Amino acid sequence: MIRKNVPSAEIEGHVGRRTSFEVTVDGELIHSKLSTNSFPDFEEVVSIVQSVNEGSKPQQVQHLLLTYEMDSLKHNVLVSVDFL
Repeated sequence: MIRKNVPSAEIEGHVGRRTSFEVTVDGELIHSKLSTNSFPDFEEVVSIVQSVNEGSKPQQVQHLLLTYEMDSLKHNVLVSVDFL
């Protein structure tokens, strides 16, 4: 989703702590599943990345996915998005 909407973004994924799903944008943590017990709304993550690409500062994710939507997603992921 991010790559399609913001081609200039550099995206990295890393294996993280068990049950984690962390998202950072330009070095700032915008979502932590360890804190929220839920995955972020991925469309909101894309919107935040687009805003940062346009010059805004990273904002925290405000909307989370419902529990039943999380079952098919993998855990233990750290996602970083940076702009050069």
